[in-house]
Amino acid sequence: MKNHLLNSKRGLRGLLTSFLLFTLSFVLFAQNPCPPVVGQRTSNPEFPGCLPPGGDPFKVLLVLDESGSVDPFESEFENAVRAFANTLSSTVTGTGQMQMGIVEFADNASIGVPLTDVKQANFISSINSYLSSQYNPAGGTNFEAALNTASGIAGVDMIFFITDGNPTRGGPMNTWMGIANRIKCAGTYIFGIGLGNNIIALNIQALSGPDQLNNPKSLQGGADWSSESFSSLPASLIDLANSQIDREAPSIRCSNQISSSTDAGVCGKIVSYTTTATDNCVTVNLNCTPASGTFFNVGRTMVTCRATDNVGNSSTCTFTVTINDLEAPNVV
Repeated sequence: MKNHLLNSKRGLRGLLTSFLLFTLSFVLFAQNPCPPVVGQRTSNPEFPGCLPPGGDPFKVLLVLDESGSVDPFESEFENAVRAFANTLSSTVTGTGQMQMGIVEFADNASIGVPLTDVKQANFISSINSYLSSQYNPAGGTNFEAALNTASGIAGVDMIFFITDGNPTRGGPMNTWMGIANRIKCAGTYIFGIGLGNNIIALNIQALSGPDQLNNPKSLQGGADWSSESFSSLPASLIDLANSQIDREAPSIRCSNQISSSTDAGVCGKIVSYTTTATDNCVTVNLNCTPASGTFFNVGRTMVTCRATDNVGNSSTCTFTVTINDLEAPNVV
């Protein structure tokens, strides 16, 4: 009897342990959609600008290199950040839609500007004040500190990691790449921007991913990084700011006009046709009324097709299906 009771207690402990482990793993994986890998790069999540808008504002974080090598180009660098902030502020239509913040890094890292609504009255003045009084390039380059600081800011949708150099402070690549993996696994998209001729492309790719951005400069195709000069950075950041929210409707191509005769003994015909749609973002939903494979009666029928992307932008096209009755009556 005593052994039976002991075995029962052990079984109960085993069930409780299994339940606790399951609960813990569920919580951890709910917070991190993909388990971050060790020693190799984790892919970026789906580009957040292609996702349907939710209740929370879209949160953008600039992670800015403040090391001494930026000093000769400080004015160009600051003008690029101002252009980015002004573009966001002028493009967004109202408060509660988008926030922007800045993390700066050199030997160490800190929050330069906390996440702020881009339509707030003090947003542009806070960016200008930070750049004129606080942003002072000096020291080394610490990717690890930059990513650790960025990872502490909750709910960020998009990080632009901008650097003109390679790590001279902090841990080795596996260390800071692991932090970048955790950030991406939590759902934040990291886009790396390498400035000048001294960067090592593999370092930028380790932060974000392998796909380099080409013209046109839109992020919605899923690019991970770009190589820029200090002089091209302002225009590029304006393009990237504009591309963060999907405003482009799908491209739709309807079938040509269709004309056919009835099937034998039937006052109409089943007609199949092909209509295609593409979008700057991956997901596009295509619906046609009447649908392909529908029975069309004798006469002329208008078909309307609509392509809708993931955020609600849509395009339509139309064509006609004409069914002619060429079959003579059968007299008995």
